[in-house]
Amino acid sequence: MDSTCPSDIGSVESHRQLQELPNELIEHILLNNCIQIRDVCSVAKTCKNLHFVCQSNELWKQKLKQRWPKLLSRYKRNQTYNWHQEVEKCYSVGKIVRQLLQKLSPKFYKVEAISDDGFRDFDKLIDEFQSEEIVINQLMEVLHDNRSHENLTNKYYAAKVIRYILHSQLRKAWDNYLELPADQQSPEIGAVMIAQWCQPTVNITENDISDQLDKLAEETKCDCPDTIRNLYTKHELDGKFPMFSPQQERVILETMNHVLYTKHEFAGNAGDYYDEKNSYIDQVLSRHVGIPITLSIIYNSVAARLGIHLDFVNFPGHFLLKWKEHPMAQMDQQYTFIDAFNNGRFLKRTELASTFHLPDEILQSPDIFISTQPLQLFFFPGISKNV
Repeated sequence: MDSTCPSDIGSVESHRQLQELPNELIEHILLNNCIQIRDVCSVAKTCKNLHFVCQSNELWKQKLKQRWPKLLSRYKRNQTYNWHQEVEKCYSVGKIVRQLLQKLSPKFYKVEAISDDGFRDFDKLIDEFQSEEIVINQLMEVLHDNRSHENLTNKYYAAKVIRYILHSQLRKAWDNYLELPADQQSPEIGAVMIAQWCQPTVNITENDISDQLDKLAEETKCDCPDTIRNLYTKHELDGKFPMFSPQQERVILETMNHVLYTKHEFAGNAGDYYDEKNSYIDQVLSRHVGIPITLSIIYNSVAARLGIHLDFVNFPGHFLLKWKEHPMAQMDQQYTFIDAFNNGRFLKRTELASTFHLPDEILQSPDIFISTQPLQLFFFPGISKNV
């Protein structure tokens, strides 16, 4: 047990005192980070009441998070899990993963490249336990153990296995994504898949990216004028967004621009435009620089969390967003265009040609203003033959 815990927690007297506490308080004590999983198991064996308390699903969820902090973000948040079973599965699968890793070196040390057949044992493990995310997390722990000069052989093979598993997973996910109707294809989720594909040994999850975007949206709400912030608060309980006027939407977007570009200093990476990191949403969120497509995806994702609908436009030579600021105007005057690469500046349709140094005639083609999906403009060999 952790040295910060009371030394007499296992004594008869402390056991009697523990039993006298309300169950909610016992659970609260067990949630403390100094109480390890093995300690909870020991407590559960002492008596029937404590065994009952230790069946708390939330307790086991927090213990899983405590022991495997990066794993929880790999679980789908809209599903229900038996967290006690998941903890047991983590231990069982983790042990087998380490055993399988140990077998790879003597088997393949003379082989320059391992074929897919060389990873079949990991496929069988995943199928048997339905444990793809647990296996990936265990391999990530081997790879990122903060001891960069130790255990290099296992790390070498862990990286290969991670790449194999993730690429197999993402091929299926990407094909399913492309089969969805265009209006159901989330650019945010697609961008996460692309970042995972290109950086298989980096911990990237939809939940982590979503949490970062949620924070930017919440910060924008907090910075909005009281009248708008109160509207958000009023509608929080019913889970719906207020019906904003175009004037209110402009205030929200201007506040969002302040949060993104002034407070957090997001910017287009004009100095190193072709750096591959500019294309990965996790890197853009951490480095705060990107290219027009990734910055537009982030901008659109935050705006959607604020109840504002934007569309993507593949304008010649530059990727933009469009916002229907003037719904009652003539068709060619309804939209304001947003340049996420340049501080979220607002542009009228008549300003586009001069801003991007294009001939005025180009604006006569309606095709350049049609909404598009940004991920269709990326090329990622290997994810899908449809890309």
